[in-house]
Amino acid sequence: MNRDATFRRAQRQRIKAKRLREMRWLRDRDAAEIGIHIDTPKRCSCPFCGNPRRHFGQPTRQELQET
Repeated sequence: MNRDATFRRAQRQRIKAKRLREMRWLRDRDAAEIGIHIDTPKRCSCPFCGNPRRHFGQPTRQELQET
């Protein structure tokens, strides 16, 4: 299957609509900031946004299933 530019554009629009539904606060932002959020939903790696295992030592789902 050939994935041309129209397919990629449609996928990006689909993701953009999904992100806008999930995070209504983005509607007040400019287009560039919305585009950044589409590509990288978690923009930083602070304890509030980043990997909880790295910051708090919480086990992964797989580790929880094994115990």
